Amino acid sequence: MVKERTTLVNQLRETLSILYPELDRILIKLDSPTYLALLVTYPGPEHIARAGERRVAETLSIASKGKIGLPLAKILVETAKNTVGVSQKQQALAIKVSILSQRLTDLTMAIEGVEEEITKLFKRLPYDPKDFPVGNITSLATIISEIEDIRRFPSLKQFLSHFGWCPQSFQTGSYKRKHPRV
Repeated sequence: MVKERTTLVNQLRETLSILYPELDRILIKLDSPTYLALLVTYPGPEHIARAGERRVAETLSIASKGKIGLPLAKILVETAKNTVGVSQKQQALAIKVSILSQRLTDLTMAIEGVEEEITKLFKRLPYDPKDFPVGNITSLATIISEIEDIRRFPSLKQFLSHFGWCPQSFQTGSYKRKHPRV
């Protein structure tokens, strides 16, 4: 799902670069829930310009829970009116933007649901996430699902080497750490 989401983000970015190229400089994180809500509602510069500052600001404010509003709406409407994007295929590209934005929204929610479920299930296991040198519970759960039973490794050293983890070496002058951290 994460790979599919990345593909959709790239497709959305590519479509918008043709339809409304200025948007890439305005919306830093194109795939945020706020901006996806904007693009579902107003999928192209023509839609944004026609909606006007007030309606665009309202959409942004609702989607961002009041964090974003009129200042950004003014910029969006102004750039939408003066975009250098193609105008011949605007309706078709706007439909594509709307569909991609909705699919991204749905897929993001599905990924979040899976991650929440993984976290719930992981809490049932007898492992403490702090004992493992990995990023988050989803990463750790992936590792644990691949190794199945951790007791199959006779030692911590064999477990760590299974994943290619090795001790950090720290040496300065004549000092060398006797028990380096992983």
